[in-house]
This record gives sequence, C-alpha cells and structure tokens, in this order.
Amino acid sequence: ENGEDPRLPEQVSVYQFKEFLKDPFVFRVGQMMQIEDEREDPEKTEFEPVLVDKLQETVLRRMLLAQMLGVFENDHLTTWEDIRTYALSKGLLPKGAFSERIWNDILDETKCWANLIVGLYRKPDFRYGRKTVELKMNGWTLLGTIPLYVQNDRCIHLIDTAGVEIHQYHFLTGYVQALALICEAGQKNEPVPEIFIDCYSKKIWQAKPVRRTLVEAELLLEKIYRKMFAVQMDTSGKWERYSKVLPIDMVSENKVESYDDYIKAFNDENHSPWKYFAGAKLFDIKKVSGFPEKYFMDLWNKECQDLKELTPDLWTSDVIGGTVADPD
Repeated sequence: ENGEDPRLPEQVSVYQFKEFLKDPFVFRVGQMMQIEDEREDPEKTEFEPVLVDKLQETVLRRMLLAQMLGVFENDHLTTWEDIRTYALSKGLLPKGAFSERIWNDILDETKCWANLIVGLYRKPDFRYGRKTVELKMNGWTLLGTIPLYVQNDRCIHLIDTAGVEIHQYHFLTGYVQALALICEAGQKNEPVPEIFIDCYSKKIWQAKPVRRTLVEAELLLEKIYRKMFAVQMDTSGKWERYSKVLPIDMVSENKVESYDDYIKAFNDENHSPWKYFAGAKLFDIKKVSGFPEKYFMDLWNKECQDLKELTPDLWTSDVIGGTVADPD
C-alpha cells in the first residue's frame, strides 16, 4: 500500500493553484474549512475573495483598470458608475463619509495605470481582452479567467495590480495562466506566444517573461497539481497532503538563516507572512510549520529549492519595468 489517494479533484481553479504556491499551509486550511465566500467565488467574478480592506481595494482596482482599457467583466459593469454601485453593494467600498474620497483616490491611481499601459501597448498594434481558461490535462481540468490581457502578433502581457509594493506572490496568478496558455497553444498546434506577467503598483511596474515549451509547461502544471492533492509520506513516515508553512514571500526575501528567524517572523504582527491570514491566531507556528527545529536549515533550503523549481520563471533576473507617475 503506497498511500496514494485516488480521490484527486477533476476540476481545479487557477485561484487554487495560486493560493497553494503562495503558502501551502494556508491553502490547506482553506480547503479543510472551506473558507470561501460564495458571492466572490473566483470562478464567478474572476477576482479574489475579499478578506481584508487591501484585497477589497485590489478587486476594485482590477475591475476599474479593465473597464478603463475597454474590457468589461459583463454587460452590467461597463461604466465607472456601474462599478461603483456594484462595489457599494458588495462591501468593496465603505458607505458614508469616506466613500467618496476612497473612490476618488482609487480612480486617480487606476487612471495612472491605464494611461501608462496604453502608452506601453498602443492600439491598434495591441488588442485588449479577457479570456476564459479551460485546459484539459491528464484526468483533470484547470479552470479560470484572465480578466485582462494585452496582445499583439508576437506576445501576450497578462496584466495584474498590486498595492504599494510588488511581491513575488503578485506574479503567481499570471504564472499559472501563462503555463495554461502555453499548453493551450501546444494542444491546438498553434505557435506558442511569448508571454509576460505584468504587475503594476503605486510606484513601479514589472514584467516577467514566462519562457516554457509545451512539454515543460505541462510538466510544471502536473507537478504542482500532484503536490497540491496527492498524498505523500512526510519526514515522520505519515501519509498526508503537502501542507508546510512555506510563504513564497519569505522564500523571496531570503532572510531566514535559522529556526529562530523563521519562528520570529510569524510573531511580528506588522510584518508577519500571515498578516492577512484570517486564521493566523488559531495556530501555533511551531506545531503546524512542518519544519522540525533539528536540521531546520537543510529542510528549509530544500523546500525553498523545490518551490523555485515549480515556478522557475519567477526567480530569474530577466525582468523589465519602470516607474509609475504620481497621480498628483
């Protein structure tokens, strides 16, 4: 008996892939507790479920940016006023005195991005659009939506936004989407376009290329899928699904030099990797991390390397970018 679990899901969303790569433990807790707000199901609105104010702003910015670039989520959300009404009804904008000011700030910032993107990717050379992902893999299907992309005959730019700073996790959704687009082109015997993941923050923008062949892209998606859902033997000999506390931003910041560094990071409320994890206070990091104190650095380095091998294009220095004009 190898403990292999035959109950692997037949449908998986891009959002689930992103959540797993961002932090496997938080993803697993969400799965077990089904922490998903039905109204903001990522497969229905294509935007992330709302947990805190920062994410609410992110959802709103993405909708506005797409609208400003002529890409509409649906026929009912084609004007700023439509989006504002929707945002108020969904709690994405607070009602009352601050509503106007917050709305205007978000509008101004988003206009800066829209102007920058239109300058970078000029029509009619570039086409703007949105696209549904439904990729048939080996016994399972990857589902999702690309809310905003820009394309010409040679390349596709997948557009996403961040708040004040750009973090590694901001590129994860685009990365999974890029692998899916490469697989899709390959399955249809079409040429694989050059794909960039673009991320725009208040201060800077960055674009990372994803350069994979069909075979490489398929293999990476299969490997991530297996790591997410297959039962594996852990270091203590127990069969279970992978759920180590491995936040991708901790890996990219590369500041962990000891077990104490790792534990301390989670006790710093302002900068904890679990700052936006609703269940953070329910768990003792020492008990759930999946990293024993003994041989910690060896195991930590191995897990970091494994994560980088699942997301190789995010770790190269091959990045283009620039600054974003101040809305004032």
